[in-house]
Amino acid sequence: MILKEIQLSNFRNHTDTKVYFSSKVNIVSGNNGQGKTNLLEAISYSCLTKSMFTHRDTEVLQSGKSWFSVFATLHSDIEFTYKNQVRYNEEKKEKIFIINNIEIEPLSSVIGKFPMVFLSPELSIITTGGPAERRRFLDILLSQSSKTYLENIIDFRRIVKQRNTILTNPTLKEDRELIEPWNELLVERGSKIINHRTELLSQFKTHLIKSYSDIAGQNEIVNVEYKSSISENESHSISSIQEKLRGELKKERTNELYKGTTLVGPHRDDLLFTINNHPFRQFASQGQHKTLLIALKIAEYYFLKDTCRETPIVLLDDVFSELDNSRTNHLLDKLSELGQIFISTTLENITTVFGGLNLQTETIVVKDGAVFKEKDIVVQ
Repeated sequence: MILKEIQLSNFRNHTDTKVYFSSKVNIVSGNNGQGKTNLLEAISYSCLTKSMFTHRDTEVLQSGKSWFSVFATLHSDIEFTYKNQVRYNEEKKEKIFIINNIEIEPLSSVIGKFPMVFLSPELSIITTGGPAERRRFLDILLSQSSKTYLENIIDFRRIVKQRNTILTNPTLKEDRELIEPWNELLVERGSKIINHRTELLSQFKTHLIKSYSDIAGQNEIVNVEYKSSISENESHSISSIQEKLRGELKKERTNELYKGTTLVGPHRDDLLFTINNHPFRQFASQGQHKTLLIALKIAEYYFLKDTCRETPIVLLDDVFSELDNSRTNHLLDKLSELGQIFISTTLENITTVFGGLNLQTETIVVKDGAVFKEKDIVVQ
């Protein structure tokens, strides 16, 4: 997948921005607060229908405006052209997504059609934060690679929300017959999600181990396991997972009634990262955490390329801080192997990061929400 051009209207600090891109490396440069990251955020809207930073479209809307739009032209690996447009109307509280003049519904059906990998410092919580952040990473990854997984996770969240409504209602929560159908729906959807996660994680793990080793060297060996409340990193059939979920629901019934929330299911699971067989969160340095985050995203690229049969677009927002020169150079070597890349960085960092590397790039300078295009250059 190649993003050929994008046009932003009333999008954050971009009132009317249009820019054409290189099919390989695009350096989006400028001082802080000028709109570099906003340009990457607009690319996310074009591929995923939404922002990587916020669930609220109103936060993206430029102050004083009643609408925003993002228009993009993309070419697929088989050279099919897509004209994508996202429009948001504040008065109607309405967002629509249009592909080649056809309005797409539901918006979730777009996910995975235009695979994208995004990395920014804010995502460091994947390796340093709680289980919810790692589950979110896993859900976004698998939702782009599988429509079935996306449908199951949407349904599962609805089921948990309904169960919690019953569990928090003093009148309803003691009625076993009322909650039993929701228990079965939780078991049915939850077992598919756990099975899907464990099966595909083994494929993803191969990419992760190699990506981390390529950046950090052979002395640091990382691994990842799926940590479920119903199993200990074992492979189970869907029927056996369902049996375990039913057993856990019975065991946790009293606790669920007391706490008023669903305590059983894949929404309580986690990913466990290790480095040289030690828990990553306790033993890894800050630089190793950054390396793991980058390796996760490179692994995501290869995983999506395999499963979606389409080359993902890669967005890298300020990724070179906290990396030593060796890891930075190894990372740049890895990036040269990928498809189309967008890298945001400050003006001061261009020479520091890209100096000495024979890498064909195109530089886009952003200042006060305006774009200034520079000629293709080779940074040496």
